[in-house]
Amino acid sequence: MKNIITIIASFLLFFSLSAQAGEIKEIAFPLIFDDRTNFNEKINLPPIKTSACFPVKERTINLPWNDFVQNAQSVHDKSLVKLIDAVKKKDINALRAVLYPFAEDIIQEQSNHFFQQFETVELGTVERFYDFGDLVIYFINVEYDSHSFSAPFAFAQTDGNLPGFLLKRSSIPIDFLESWYNSPWGPNSDTPSYCSPSRPYTHEMPLDGIIKEKYGRQSSLTFTSSKLPDLSLTASSPYSRLLETYISMMNALEDSKMEAFAAHLTNPESITSWFGAASGKEKSRSFDHYKNTYSAKPLYILNANPLFVLYTTGQSHESILYFLKNNDGLFKQAKFNHVDFSYDPLFKNDKMRTEVQKPESFKEWKIERDN
Repeated sequence: MKNIITIIASFLLFFSLSAQAGEIKEIAFPLIFDDRTNFNEKINLPPIKTSACFPVKERTINLPWNDFVQNAQSVHDKSLVKLIDAVKKKDINALRAVLYPFAEDIIQEQSNHFFQQFETVELGTVERFYDFGDLVIYFINVEYDSHSFSAPFAFAQTDGNLPGFLLKRSSIPIDFLESWYNSPWGPNSDTPSYCSPSRPYTHEMPLDGIIKEKYGRQSSLTFTSSKLPDLSLTASSPYSRLLETYISMMNALEDSKMEAFAAHLTNPESITSWFGAASGKEKSRSFDHYKNTYSAKPLYILNANPLFVLYTTGQSHESILYFLKNNDGLFKQAKFNHVDFSYDPLFKNDKMRTEVQKPESFKEWKIERDN
């Protein structure tokens, strides 16, 4: 009788754990934009949830590490178990067997760092699994240096079609998944936010040919975009207030009014403080530079509300400018005078620059909908 009860208990435990592991489902998470400035005077808005979305497959696991090890069945699950086992044992050869190919100096440097970290790391719950096709990411709750947080463990598909752990996890899909996961709208938050399939997206941009890494290319970004009319037709555009802001910036520069120009920035002090201390020659060069930039014609807009990416073109200059819309519907330019490496590869790449110049931009990315 005791053996039967034990068998039944084990049977129920197995199916309880399997149920917790969950099925893979298709979801989409919003692109999170971190402006790092107090754009709205009433509400500090870093980070900002946009309407652009990344489709991905999600599996909710929620298993303690030891239970996850006992129930690992997929090739990805088993690779994660082998990885952690190799790291805990500081077995460099076992680690190499589950790594994505990297140069030997990177393997030596990163593996030593990894081994040292895991001397004090405690693994908690394996929370979730995300599948981008040629790239998968696990999130595990870990205790490290008296802090608890969700750490991503990313694997990319190798030439042998086996998952290889990324010692250096630089990739657009990973960066943006992590930004959303740990944001106020992530799946562990009180107000998790996913993208609705009913949103009226107009385009889906594949990352293949855009990102430099060999992995993550099966990912895509969905968004709404529009060709812009001539500036004389500003009032007829759904983006009229944004275009009016851009025109105001042009006019302020033509009138040599730097403070009026800076008033349209989310961080006006980034230019006014420097400009106030600049010499006459430096001010003149600065005006010439900005006049050249803002004399370009607005050509195309990518709508990731409240983030709007404006593409302009001119005889000698083209620009890609980020604008944010606040709660009052006013637009201000964000990310002024500094580079953001997270977003630029998405929006400032040769493919995007070429496409916006075409009469029918992003034709092959257009989402066809049934009437």
